[in-house]
Amino acid sequence: MYMSTHLKISRIQSKPKLIYFLCNGFPTISETFIIGQISNAINNEFNVNIHAEYINYLDKPLLENDLSINKMLSKTYTQHSIPDNKIKRLILALGLAKDKSAFRTFIQSINPLKFGINGLSLRDFFSYSSFLGKEKPDLIHAQFGPNGVKAVNAKLNNVIKCPIITSFHGYDAHAEPSKLRKLRKYYFNLFEYGDLFLVNGNYLQNQLLSLGCPNNKIVKLPLGVDLNIFKPSSLRPEIKKGEIKFITVGRLIKLKNQKFGIKLLSLIRSKGINASYTIIGEGPEIDNLKTLSKSLNVDKYVQFLSSLPQKDIVEILPQHHIFLMTSYKDAAGRMETQGIVSAEAQACGLPVITLGFGGTADTIIHGVTGYNLSSSNPEAAVSCLQELIKPKTYDEFSVNARNFISENYDIEITNRSLIKIYKDLITNSKN
Repeated sequence: MYMSTHLKISRIQSKPKLIYFLCNGFPTISETFIIGQISNAINNEFNVNIHAEYINYLDKPLLENDLSINKMLSKTYTQHSIPDNKIKRLILALGLAKDKSAFRTFIQSINPLKFGINGLSLRDFFSYSSFLGKEKPDLIHAQFGPNGVKAVNAKLNNVIKCPIITSFHGYDAHAEPSKLRKLRKYYFNLFEYGDLFLVNGNYLQNQLLSLGCPNNKIVKLPLGVDLNIFKPSSLRPEIKKGEIKFITVGRLIKLKNQKFGIKLLSLIRSKGINASYTIIGEGPEIDNLKTLSKSLNVDKYVQFLSSLPQKDIVEILPQHHIFLMTSYKDAAGRMETQGIVSAEAQACGLPVITLGFGGTADTIIHGVTGYNLSSSNPEAAVSCLQELIKPKTYDEFSVNARNFISENYDIEITNRSLIKIYKDLITNSKN
């Protein structure tokens, strides 16, 4: 009898802890860091469920050959769509509440005094509808602030009772001055009842502080780089031979500002320097960028590649010489918070030229691994580039870049730090 009870207790104690990862679309090729964090949890023997707003069928073909992604998709749940018709919405919500034994949760969620219009309209209830009827998590890791709000609403309605980590990444912490008060109100409960908030650097930390997040709940944890994948290549020609090859990786949107790189290419070539520019990414700015390159007569030297899976990027990136981190402040005032691609490029031995907006300046050492222009004027980069392409200078910067990332952005270190955060929160919640 004692042995049987002891074995039963041991099995309960050894049961893997369950983490819910909350994200927008899944899988998303521009958010491989989320996939990496999920893999990290699985590799450390956590059980994982993924709760997403939708399955991202646009990016799925680029990732579906990855067996680990397919395994994640088998444990991915999406929230129920909200019918526009209010009667149909109410009927569906009542059906979910009845089928999932969540009627009390439903009643609590529509309290307008506690949850406002989003509660009364049933938007809160539907936002965490994928939780209903599932095994209760030991921890939630929400990616982006709005998903943290969903998790906290679920907690306030007793759907879950576990600690909540929310990772902010940039857009979710930005507000124009006229909308700052509204965003602070939106995040009030999140900052009050959320347990921990992860940011990738000083810039994003300051953004959260301005929104009312308690400083003692913020932890800085940069996105890490896999140094076994992102590494220098022998295929890259020496800097003194042939053309100088620039590269940028990112969505083709105004914030990413690839037009800077095209203008810089034109300036450099006008000074007799043989250079080319590779742009990896897709987005609404593609036509404008192509038109600009033609108007500056450099279209023959600009190569536009579409969004590519990581396995292709890790082959293409180290065959170039210099990474251009072209992001700046867009019309809405948004800026890059870290720019993981800058770190990935340096891991491949590429010095980086950054405009220095937002958190991008923190990803290099000015005058050591690259140059921070503190300007969006391409003219400001010319003298830096002329110095950088000197073979001796380039070789020093290239080695420095790899060493800097090894010391500060190694994903093995950041992964271990994240797992410790998970374990500490789960342990402390049980005490």
